[in-house]
Amino acid sequence: MGMTPLLEASGIHFGYPGRPVLHDVSLRLRPGRVVALLGPNGSGKSTLLRILLGLHRPHRGHVFFSGRSTARMTRSAIAEEVASVPQHASVGFAWTALDVVLMARVFRQRHPFARNTAADHDAARAALCRLGAAGLADRVFSTLSGGERQLVLIARALAQESPVLVMDEPVTGLDYGNQIHLLHLIADLARTFGKAILQTTHTPEHALASADEVILLRDGRILAQGRPRDLLNPSALASLYDIPPGRLAGFLRDSRMSPGPAGATDAQHFTKTGPVPGPDQAHSRLANNRNNNRE
Repeated sequence: MGMTPLLEASGIHFGYPGRPVLHDVSLRLRPGRVVALLGPNGSGKSTLLRILLGLHRPHRGHVFFSGRSTARMTRSAIAEEVASVPQHASVGFAWTALDVVLMARVFRQRHPFARNTAADHDAARAALCRLGAAGLADRVFSTLSGGERQLVLIARALAQESPVLVMDEPVTGLDYGNQIHLLHLIADLARTFGKAILQTTHTPEHALASADEVILLRDGRILAQGRPRDLLNPSALASLYDIPPGRLAGFLRDSRMSPGPAGATDAQHFTKTGPVPGPDQAHSRLANNRNNNRE
């Protein structure tokens, strides 16, 4: 845990008129690691993400990127440090997947009227290639399956070339197989490319599958923070989601959501069949399900 954090939030307080939302929230994101943020609806997860992305200023507390406070950074400077993968993205006209990925380069522009260069196009295509999704480049984004769209949105975040990725429920709406592949992909992005990743999820199994650390957020306060295998237990989850512990323990036992054997990776435990395929195979799986997973 000695690595310098790429992102650090310290003592964050925030609220809307008459409605406090976040209370003394602190977290650190380090290179090569995935942090999963869990909490019930209304716990402040989305507001926290907006603060980390520089879209809201905290009322108290600070956000730092590699030691630099966002209070003294421009929007384009923040975009150089952190990229967002939303749950959904609506684009106008008949934009291709490549057009959507190129939007990331605009986020980094310091002039509002700057044009994309050949280097921008190269970076966008390289991002799609890294995910095994080069074949999607010229297809219209609105015709893609849900899983393919998520690949494109992740490629857009990669093309932004920011060291920190913030993902809002990245596997929402995908079928079980696509969820497995994208969770593996998220873990691979952290370990292979050294990204610091924060993802929100409502599903503890997803945190077990891909995260190195979990944060439990309730009523705008952090209840607990630590390793998934230490925190994702009936007692902690019952407190987080206000569920009777006995009922939750029975559900977890029936669904077999429990830590895997010592030495097994979280991804291996989740799939029960060993390591899942890499990005190229992941895209093949997503493409095969195109007709079954349209949004």
